[in-house]
Amino acid sequence: MERIRSPHRGLAARLLTLALVAALSGLLPAAVRAGLGGLTKSVKDKATQAVKPTPPAAQGAPPKFDASTVELSGDVLDKLIACRKAANEATKDRPKLVAREEQIQKELDDLRGKNHDAIEANANQRYEAQNCRNSAWEQLKNEKVHQLIMNTPGNAQLIQRVTETSTAASQAIAAGDTAKYNRHLQELYQIAGITRADTLAIDKKCGQVPPVHPAQIRIDALQKEWNDLAARVRAMDEQAVKIQKEKCGMTEEQLGIAWDRIQKYLEGKPQAGFSEAELQALGERKDLLKPLAF
Repeated sequence: MERIRSPHRGLAARLLTLALVAALSGLLPAAVRAGLGGLTKSVKDKATQAVKPTPPAAQGAPPKFDASTVELSGDVLDKLIACRKAANEATKDRPKLVAREEQIQKELDDLRGKNHDAIEANANQRYEAQNCRNSAWEQLKNEKVHQLIMNTPGNAQLIQRVTETSTAASQAIAAGDTAKYNRHLQELYQIAGITRADTLAIDKKCGQVPPVHPAQIRIDALQKEWNDLAARVRAMDEQAVKIQKEKCGMTEEQLGIAWDRIQKYLEGKPQAGFSEAELQALGERKDLLKPLAF
């Protein structure tokens, strides 16, 4: 007599497969390859970056004053001096931060130069070991899932247990609870039938993933510190520009061009062009402007 197949057997098997694959996929650590990363040069003052070169003019000829180029009258210069002093107060720690950035950059260059080959070799060893372990875990997972499906078809209770444990493990890792995550992980191992002997076999085949090279650890720490410093410097620069814009009632472009022209005057470059009134106002405030312009 023909054997009647349960209509639920195929569905249960598929559900069990999906649940276990989803659960056990989380057991596989991603292959990590430490990269050296790149560091940029120290950030410059944002206001300086905004400066647009003053258009060339006839030697000694005053520029055309417009929405971008403000005449450097006495009142304007007094506002610029007050605004720059207020901005400097907000950025008084900037030189110290920039000096530390430069110190870190030198140390990073030295570490990379001396340890480049060793770091690359370590990264390759880590990648190969992790890749081997990932492949071995994938093969083991597939075998265990297949065995479980063949041995326990239509086991709705088992499917529910896998789903709940998998969800709990995901929630634990999302919450940063490593201990709880590891407990659920061990439970998933038991459900799938993964034993200590299985993990030891993978260790024997692939070996343990070597630790990150000490120089790379130092590089990563220094890079994080450099990035944090750069963010603080950028924030200071943005605050300095904001203060000057608000206190002077000028746009960033107007501020940039004004200080660019002031610097040219202090550097003795009359070819930039100044009106007589500007030259007089600048001359009267030269000693006040010099420490603020450079």
